[in-house]
Amino acid sequence: MIKPTLLLSFGCGWAATSPLAYTLQRYNKYCHTGFTKELKLLPLLGIPPEEKIHGELAARLYRIKERVVTGTWENFETDFGHNMNLPEDLAPLRDFPLDLFDEVTRPPYTVDNYIKYYYNVWEHVKRFGYKAVADHSKIHPYQLEGFVPTINKLHEHFNLKGYFIVRDPVRRAFSEHLAKCYMRSLPPEQAARYKYRTEVTDPQSHGVDYIPAFDRIKQLIPDSHIIVMEELWEGSGREKDKLSKFLDTPIQKLWKNCYAPDRGHLIERDPTAPCQYDGQTSQELTSSLYYEIKQSFQSHYDNWQARYGILPRYWGRPLKYQ
Repeated sequence: MIKPTLLLSFGCGWAATSPLAYTLQRYNKYCHTGFTKELKLLPLLGIPPEEKIHGELAARLYRIKERVVTGTWENFETDFGHNMNLPEDLAPLRDFPLDLFDEVTRPPYTVDNYIKYYYNVWEHVKRFGYKAVADHSKIHPYQLEGFVPTINKLHEHFNLKGYFIVRDPVRRAFSEHLAKCYMRSLPPEQAARYKYRTEVTDPQSHGVDYIPAFDRIKQLIPDSHIIVMEELWEGSGREKDKLSKFLDTPIQKLWKNCYAPDRGHLIERDPTAPCQYDGQTSQELTSSLYYEIKQSFQSHYDNWQARYGILPRYWGRPLKYQ
């Protein structure tokens, strides 16, 4: 029996993960995410038991579950984040048995129920022409080792593919910092919708060394691909061709990405990708601040250049925003 393909996301936010998910599902009909872009079930399988029940990931999952099982999820808060719950997203799941969704989102969360859920999503969406199912919940490189047993189990049931989308390290970390500052400033009733709402943040704490992280991802899922955000949206087309080859499907049209061209603090809110906007206008990434942050990340740039010989476009230098 041929295994269905499950595309898994690794890495960090604030690198156009949502525009990429919209690109793959809505524009190119490659993969379907099920009821939302980030159900966060996979991260729940890799954390301590007490956090599975009482942590923020579980609370977020419960809020989604309530909406799905009561039939009020469609079009709910589409201007808030990356729910991917428009009618066009949910149409292939009209007859999906909600008892299966209730089962997979009920503690104790198990890898067996996760497998059962995504296999059933595949059975529902394949007739609409999709080639795969996807979970864009993003396993962070720092958390990766806790997911090794789960990933090994998933290999038994799915043809696993992994992707890691990256952005200039300084600008990605600065965007994450600004977004988390914004989350912490919200009133409690609004902040409850966000993960990390109480986390103390500074740009240097959000650095990720992409090369060793991707090497480890490749060890766990050999069929994995790294995507440079700036090259995909603003490059010569080579990055798009590489992505098309990796997915074995032509990527013909890209969703709008508010980080490319990068306008920094001058970014304008786009209702189709609201998650890219929050907090980004609150501070300018000046040239001096860029180089100050870059000092902490220099080895990340050096490792990339040692591997590929050259940095991607715009990496390693400040931008003049206009």
